[in-house]
Amino acid sequence: MTGFQINITGERAEKEPMRYTNIHIEYIVHGKDIKPKAVEHAIQLSEEKYCSAIASLNATVSNTYRIFERDE
Repeated sequence: MTGFQINITGERAEKEPMRYTNIHIEYIVHGKDIKPKAVEHAIQLSEEKYCSAIASLNATVSNTYRIFERDE
């Protein structure tokens, strides 16, 4: 792996307090011969164990993600 990038977009409720109702996370991994299972496992750990922000939002927000591999 030679690089890593995250793009995050979200949808918010129209009424106050305008909380997030959906969050979409794109994980972009740069490099050759990336092992998708290893990337998916790392993402799973970050979302379920290590990232308190995502863990806090998971109770109320629908999370989706996509993984991209870019050769460089």
